[in-house]
Order: sequence, then C-alpha cells, then structure tokens
Amino acid sequence: MAHLFDESGDLGLSPALTPPMPTPAPSKPPSRVATPTARARSPVITPHDLDDDTLRKLRRWVVGFALVEFDLELGPDLSSVYPPFEGADSLTEEVSANIAFSSLPEGSSTMEKKQGGYVYSWRIPRSMSKGKDAGSGNRDWHGFVYFYQEQSSHLRRGYSQRSLVLITHLPSYPGLFSTLISTLGPLHFRSQTPHSSPTMSTNASSFSHNSFQSPLSASEPSPRAEDGIAALEAAVRNIASWPDPTPGTSLELPFLGTARTFELPLRGRPQWYNPLSGGGGGGAGRRSASGSSSLKSSTSSILPSLPPMVPSSLPLLPLSSTFLSTHLSFSKIILLWELVLLGEPVVVFGGDVRTGSELVEGMRGFVRPIEFKGDWRPYFHIHDKDFKSVLGAVKIPPGLLLSFTNPLILSQRPWPHVLRATSDKPGLVSERKRHIKKDKYVEREVEERFARGDYMGCDAVIFRHLSTLTEQFLAPLNRYFGTLAGGDTSLGTPRTSTPFSPSAFLATLKSHGTPLPFRVTPSSTTSATAERFYEKFMKSPNFGSWLERRSEDTAGEVRKRYLERLGTANVEEWVKGRDDGEVDDLVKRMEEEARISDALADPSLVTNNGKAHFPLIAGGAGGGGQAYLGEELARISSSPEKMRSLQLRKQAMKLRIMVGTAAATPRFLTTEPFPAPARFGVIARGVDLNNLSEEQFKELELLIYTHKVVVLKDQAGLDPKKHQELGVRFDPKTPAEMGHMEQERGKKSILEAGSEIKPKIAGAHMVNLNGSGEFEAGYYGIDHPFKLKGLGHVGFHRDCLSQEEIDAGESRFQRWHIDAPFHKAWPARVTAIWANKMPSGEDVNVRWDDGTGRVMKGPVGRTAFFDCVEMYNQFTPEQKKWVDHSLIEYAPSPYQWLSGAKCKGNGLEMHTEGNETPLSDVPDNDPAGAQIIPMLWINPVTGEKAFQVHGIIAYKIHYREGPDEPYTLIEDLGTVRKMITDLQLPFVTPENVVFAPSETGDMLFFYNRGVRHTAVEFPASRGDRLLHQCQLIASDPPFKPEPIEGLPYYLSASA
Repeated sequence: MAHLFDESGDLGLSPALTPPMPTPAPSKPPSRVATPTARARSPVITPHDLDDDTLRKLRRWVVGFALVEFDLELGPDLSSVYPPFEGADSLTEEVSANIAFSSLPEGSSTMEKKQGGYVYSWRIPRSMSKGKDAGSGNRDWHGFVYFYQEQSSHLRRGYSQRSLVLITHLPSYPGLFSTLISTLGPLHFRSQTPHSSPTMSTNASSFSHNSFQSPLSASEPSPRAEDGIAALEAAVRNIASWPDPTPGTSLELPFLGTARTFELPLRGRPQWYNPLSGGGGGGAGRRSASGSSSLKSSTSSILPSLPPMVPSSLPLLPLSSTFLSTHLSFSKIILLWELVLLGEPVVVFGGDVRTGSELVEGMRGFVRPIEFKGDWRPYFHIHDKDFKSVLGAVKIPPGLLLSFTNPLILSQRPWPHVLRATSDKPGLVSERKRHIKKDKYVEREVEERFARGDYMGCDAVIFRHLSTLTEQFLAPLNRYFGTLAGGDTSLGTPRTSTPFSPSAFLATLKSHGTPLPFRVTPSSTTSATAERFYEKFMKSPNFGSWLERRSEDTAGEVRKRYLERLGTANVEEWVKGRDDGEVDDLVKRMEEEARISDALADPSLVTNNGKAHFPLIAGGAGGGGQAYLGEELARISSSPEKMRSLQLRKQAMKLRIMVGTAAATPRFLTTEPFPAPARFGVIARGVDLNNLSEEQFKELELLIYTHKVVVLKDQAGLDPKKHQELGVRFDPKTPAEMGHMEQERGKKSILEAGSEIKPKIAGAHMVNLNGSGEFEAGYYGIDHPFKLKGLGHVGFHRDCLSQEEIDAGESRFQRWHIDAPFHKAWPARVTAIWANKMPSGEDVNVRWDDGTGRVMKGPVGRTAFFDCVEMYNQFTPEQKKWVDHSLIEYAPSPYQWLSGAKCKGNGLEMHTEGNETPLSDVPDNDPAGAQIIPMLWINPVTGEKAFQVHGIIAYKIHYREGPDEPYTLIEDLGTVRKMITDLQLPFVTPENVVFAPSETGDMLFFYNRGVRHTAVEFPASRGDRLLHQCQLIASDPPFKPEPIEGLPYYLSASA
C-alpha cells in the first residue's frame, strides 16, 4: 500500500477514478513491531467497563468514541473504540476503514510545520455496518473529529497525526457534538504531549482557518497517559447522565466540569444565535476557532447565573466567518438558498477540511423549516466507500452537498455549482441564475455587521431572512394543504383528507400566487417563473420528505380542526331547535374529548373518577404595590392539550347552562365569521344598542369574550349617552375614567399626534371622538367646527414613507398596542368604537418595511388586529417556560417616557437609540405607579391565555423559568426589546393580521385584553373618518380577572 502515500507519509492524490482501498485495520494490533519511525503509539483506550444501563443511556446520544492514528505502514488506523461496538453496532472492516480515512484529512502536508488541533465532521452510510438501520432508526453515522498534529523528532516525517472521534446516530446536532469533542479532544491528547513540545496556538478569538488549538502549553507540567483515558471515561459517564434528547427543549448538560445549555430544535425548526442588540466586532457574539464560545443568547447574555444557550443544529463557526475565504456576497447566499431548496448538487472545494464541513452543515439549515433530505457529506475523500457511486454515476445525485479538499474530485466531472474556499479563484460558480429578489434592507444590515466583525449577528440576520424566504415559499403549499383537510364544519366524526395533486396545486398557485419575491425577466412572467420554480422543487428529495411530513400533519390537522370546532363552535346557534337529548349527546362528547386531552397532557391531572382537576395557589404581593399573578398561570392550560380541554369543558358548561335556563329557544343575535382567511372575529346582527335589554347585552358580551372581535351591524343613529352607558355595563365597578388616550390629552407623548384637545359631546364625556377630517358645527350639539387628525406613522416611525407614497395608497401599521395606560390603572376590558363616517375606495398596500419583506392589502380606514391567544399557542415550549413565569415592567408614565424614541416600519418594535425621555424629566414619575405585571392575561370566560406585552413601551423584564426560581432583572433596553420582538414578530404575518370589516353605522367591539390592534393610515383623498370610541379603565387586573356576572367563569371549568 505504499503507493497510496507520499514520502512524507501524507495521503497522496491517486489519479485513478476508483482508488485501491487500503487493507482495513484489524480488530487487534498487527503482529509486527511498530518502529519509532512508523508512529508514536498512543495507549489503547481501556477505561473501566460500563454496565448495561449506563451504556444504554449513553447511546441515546452517542454510539461511542474512536481513536484514529496515522501509521506509515498501515495508513490511517482505527486503533481503539470505546465503548466497544458490539451486536447491531459492531463494525465491519469496510466501515472501520471508512471511519479511519474520514478522520485523518487529506492534504495534511500543507500543515507540516503546524502543531495543534481543530474540529470538523463527516457522515458515512451506516448501512456498511452489520446492523443496518438498527437501534436508532437513522441510516448513517456522524463523526465529529478532533484532529491533532504535533511535531516529533522521533518520527521520520517530523510530526504525528491523531484524531479522537465522537460517533453518533443523531444528525441534527452538529453544534452540540462539535462543542463536546472540542472540549474533550485537547484533554485527551494532552496526556500524550511531551513536556518539551512547542506551542503554536493562535489567538482564540480569531477565525483563521489554518489556526490550531494546542492542548498543552510548554509551561504546564507533563500529564500522565491515564489522564486522557480518565477524561474520556468522565465524558462517557457525563453523557449517560443526561436526559433524553427531546426536540423542542433546552437542556443544561454537564460535561467535564462545565455546564452548557443547548437548545434542541423541534423537527425542521430554524435556529440562529441571538447576539446582543447592536453587538459587534470583538465582543459578544464571536466564537473562537477551537469551538469555545463567548456568545450568549439574548437572555443569558446579561444573566450571569444562566449558562449560554447554544443552538445545537448550527455548526461551530459562523457562516459569515467564511466570507473572506469564499467571497460570498448576499446575492450568492440567496442563490445558495435556491440551490439547496431545489435539490441542486452543490460542492465545496478548499484546502481546509474544517471550513468545508462547517459550510455543508450550515447549508443544511438554509431551508428550515423544510428538512434537508439530500445526501450531504461534510467531508468527502477519494478513499470513501461511495467514491465510485458518487463520481461515477451518469447523473449527479439530486440534493448532493459535498465538501472535499482533493482537487482530483473537482476534476473528475463537470460540477454545476462549485463553492471554492481557496486562495485561488474563491467564490460560487453556478450554472444557474438567481430567481429571488434581494431585500436591500437585509443586505445592508448583513454588510454592516460583517464590516464590523459581528459574525454571529450577521449569521442571525442571514438565517432569519432565509427562514422568512422559506416560509414565503411554503405559503402556497400550506394554503393548498389547507383545502385538503376538508371543509367539514359539522360536529360529527371528522372526515379524512384528500391526497396531494401536483397539477391541482399548480392551478391554485396560478390563481393565488406566492408571496416569494421573484425576479422577472423580459421574456418571462412572475407566474411562469414561480410555476417552474415549484415544479423543480416537487422533483427534489426535499419535497418528498416535506410531503410525507405535511401529509401526516394534515391528518393530525383534520383531528385538530374537529376538536377546534367542538371548542369554538357557536353553540348558541347550534342549540336552536334541538332537543335536550341531542344537546346532552354533544355535551358528553365534549367532556370525553376533554378527558382524552387531559390524559395526553398530564396523566396526573386525571383523578380516579375521570375528572380533571387544576390545583390553584393564590397570588402573592409584589413590589411597587402591584399584585403579581398567582401560580395558576403555571398550573392551568400550560400545553395545547390542557387548553383544548379547558375550551371543551367551557363549551359543555355553556350548553348545560343554556339547556338548564331554557336558553335553547331562538336567540337575539345572528352571527357569521369574518371573511376568510380570518380565524377569529364575527359579524353580528339582531339588536339595537339604543334599546338593549339585559338578556341581549349578556348574549352580546359572551360573544365578545369568546370571539374577541365583533362587528355589530346596523347601528346608525347610536345615542352617545347609550354608548357611554354600554361602556359602564362591561365593567360596572369601573372608576368610570377613559383609558390611555384620555390621560394623555395635551401632554408631550408618543400619542401627541392623536391626543389634541377635542370637543366633548354633552352627557357623554367618556365617549372620545377620533378620526381625520374637518367637521361642521352642530355635530351632536357641538357649537363650533372642529378638525380631527388621525394617528399616522409619520413622526413616530424613524424611516417614513414619502407623502407621495402615502397619497398613492402605500401604508404602514401605525402602532400595535393595547388600550391601557400601564400606569396606576388596569387596561380596559372591552373597547367599543362606533363608525359615524368611514372612508372608501381602493385598498391600501400595508408594508412592514423591517427586512422581512412582508406586505398585504388592507381595506381603507379599518382597524387591524392579531390574536394574542393564538400567538401564545404558537410559542415553543422553551419560550413558554420563561413567558409563563416572567414579569414585564413598564416605566412610570410610559407614553411620555417614550417621547422622542422612534418606531420601526412594522409598528411593532422600537429603535434603541437612547432617545427616550429621562425619567427625571417625566412629570409623573412616581415608581409606585409603575406596573410590574405578568406577560399572560386570562380570559375570564374561556380561560384562554394571551401574550399581552406592549413591546413598544416595555422597560424591563423580571426573568425566570420556573415558579420556584428567583427573578433576574434584565435592564438593558435593547435586550428587552429584542426578547419581545423575537416572540412577536414571527407571528405578525399577513396570514395572522385581520382587518375588522366595519362600515358606516357599525359598532366595533373587541376584547382589549386578548388582541392587539392598530390604526392603518390612508390617503386623505379617500374621505373623512369620524369614530366614537369608549374604553374605560378596569376594576380588575387582566392576569387575575374577576368573574363576569351571568357568564361562565374559567375557573369553574375544572369543576
């Protein structure tokens, strides 16, 4: 086999397409004398035997560790494995050789005079082992290598090469396993390093891809060989002590004397680091080349008691750190996203195995939430068992991601897409042109962060944008799948879903389009380009795996929708004309489904008699005179199953109440849902607000609490006095004062533009006039002409639309908010807005202008909403963990404190530029009036939890992840805002924004504690708008509401 190596002992470059395979390393050392010129032998790994239970627990995460060494006679030699690979996991000679060659990189002669180590990864088919697909259910083995090279005067070539390899069956956690091996590798090899060895380590904060990490400084004492074995054994026992690798969790994992918190993503969920807002070069957000990290998440970066949060699906090095060696521009990154999405073969060629493996692992994550299902090889070499099948195939396999350092592989065939990470002609060369438009805002932020060396921040922007592109790409597919789930609206047994049809999907794509921003050439149209793009995707491996998972999800969605129908059906309408027996059958069905949900959520919540119980603990007192939420927030409906159970029990209770009070007779109100795609809100008819009986009011009130937004039609001529009386009826104990707008009259605050001194209607001083336009004297007794100025984004947003754009119908969300002062008073329960006059005309084009590329059409002059209950339901378990138990603090007189600060284009988040008013300059700055309250508010009727944090005026976060933990105060304003934005912005998409379909003469009601709303400006040419608005500060806190007289109470649902 000498012909496989050059004279120095490095792996050679054989010109043959199918290189001769080396003789596999035998399971026992060969019967020969290994002379000093051949290699310096490491001690065979022989720690203490593991008991069966420890071995079983270890192999939930890791199959084992291997030691690979270079021998001039044998080549790469797999000398030891620990624990032994036995039974289904035993190694064949073929797989042993593949592991050995994969763990000592080709081209090592370029590093002949270097000393130290680095980490990279490989993937090889597990099907070469005797136990094909055994145990874990994954087909491949994934190796994470700590490659170490040291100078030695005892060896003929002057240095030795060795690798310690972590082998796992789990493909989704390269960041986690790379971190482990980068910690263990130096500890293991330091036991083999002579005391006199020179040190050639580089600055740990740099991203030089030719740097090494030396495991031992020359000033340190010489270690014993036993130390390395002890470190390996300790590592194995640490891993065996960990909990199961459960997706969607964050686990604090002890390892060799340290503890790191790793975030395990849900299947296909994108991940990225969340560096400090504005963080840049040289500080937080960088990782060293050796894999050590100073990066902390947006929460833990300022919480010294919390370990850093590591997204386990990301590679060790940030993608952005390779830009210098690959010359990747933002345009090329978008092109790479297209290539990976469509399953085009992409190869990475460079002289550094680590850079290539990191790029491949990073590109796998480009298309999440779609799972990449092509063939990826973080390191590929000429001795790989699949060398011939990959390079000799007539057609390059689709979905191939290949990284190699050997130019022979590059020359064997024409590759359509090559990313060169070399000093000679670096960059991406592709046969394909980019189809997707660049987002100039994102491009600018990427370039700015890269220029100042903020690689982690740069990566966060890139991966977040790519995730947005993937979501936009999937929108038409998800819309089509929504039709497959069936339109069944009955409360009977759910129907099955319809199979996917490519032609039917393409027809819906042609009809409805896609939000993905395609470039259009003179010879093509957006529709034709999009159709070809989606057709290409449907032929890729990614589509097959996505379709399988989406079909499973759709089957589950059919069941979920059925339970949602049971939980949200308009039972007041359903019950009309039905006999008690039919109603009783539905009640029993709902209660049975509730018991099933209880059992799925937590078997301990089901008592012997089959009923669910929710133990409650009364809330305590907090600082600043504010009442903190009792721990029922953590006890009730902390999972979707528990929430579903609560909804079903509420519905069943409502039916029992109606039957028990003869409520099955025809009701007063008729309802219909808001037009699709809205998932909340109803249009109602049937009562006159000028003559509203108590029974009619209670039915209306129940409708508002259950549907959150109600448009009551045909209320022309509403008496303002009746309007004011109605506001008091929603909260009879109210202090009878207007909400935040009234308190800000004439003050300098962010509400100043819409808080001019306005005329009052005699006898209805709590009804506020809002709108825009000029109005004549005599309006409801007002004795002078008056002018109203609506709230617009100009002056409040930092980067504004031009007047020409506004006049042409371009628009923004002015300010997503809650009607609440957040100072010395509780937020209103219900807001009631009567439309005396509404504008008309063509829809406005509402833009987010925040780098997400989101845009939607909206009816002119209407109020926009999103559902804060549904937003909370879509949080991950880890997000819910801290949201459930943390508190939000608002500054005293928050709207005046915020004066001077500017908002971003989405109306949801603020720029952090230090322009807030100092608290010393705020007139009413008494800290006792500041509110420190829970982030979750409870609907007193349904028990639903809404994430209600007014992110624009948020001041501090009192952070904790459990009811027994102490609070940790987060005071950095940029960090506070980013934490809230990371929760809210992914949900605030066109699909989740609803415009209330109110017209002139209609009354718009909304449950102020369960939704967020905003004005949307419109051109003055569309007409005037004149509204009567009434919302009164409440008598009870929103996180522990009082029962509503005459309506079901959420705490009674467990009885």
